[in-house]
Amino acid sequence: MEPWMMTDPRVLLVSVSAVDAALVGALCWVVGRLRSERREAQAAHRDTLERLREDLAGLVTDADIRSRALDGQLEMRETRLRSLLDDIGGAESWALDARRARPAAAEPSRRPPARDLAARVDEDPAEARLRRDLRKVLAARGA
Repeated sequence: MEPWMMTDPRVLLVSVSAVDAALVGALCWVVGRLRSERREAQAAHRDTLERLREDLAGLVTDADIRSRALDGQLEMRETRLRSLLDDIGGAESWALDARRARPAAAEPSRRPPARDLAARVDEDPAEARLRRDLRKVLAARGA
């Protein structure tokens, strides 16, 4: 290069402008690349979010089905327990009537067939516990 080219302001202006244009072009390329990567990431996030929504909808549907089934079972058990309470209530009134009617020295009368009642009810732990507690209450009242 000749020395006059380094000092010529036009050559210096053109070379600085070329460097500036190259830097602006590189900056535009970087910004464009980042924008496309961001769009790809957003698309991936949207896909993930849609899958999560579908999974959540499936879980909610499954929970709804299970809750309906549990409601049905609960209603059935509640009906059985009410029946059991009614039967035990009848047995309790029978025992009270029998205690009032018998003389003091007479042999104690036979209780209603509570074992038959227990055989009718499926062996559910909650029901067995309820029967045991009710028998204790009846025994305490009878004593």
